[in-house]
Amino acid sequence: MNPDGSISADEDAGREALLREVENTIYDLIQTVQMRADEIGGSFRSPGIRAQAFKLIADAIHEAR
Repeated sequence: MNPDGSISADEDAGREALLREVENTIYDLIQTVQMRADEIGGSFRSPGIRAQAFKLIADAIHEAR
């Protein structure tokens, strides 16, 4: 932010870069959870393992707000 309270010239670009990075990281994390849950629990137990992992993620996001 500029001293006068206006948006700095690179803020929009920085925000967009951050949002892309966050989106990519989230998709990578989801893919990792799904793959590892399948490896650990197979088709029968992996849905429960995924649910536990996704709850941990949701709780962490909720706490960070």
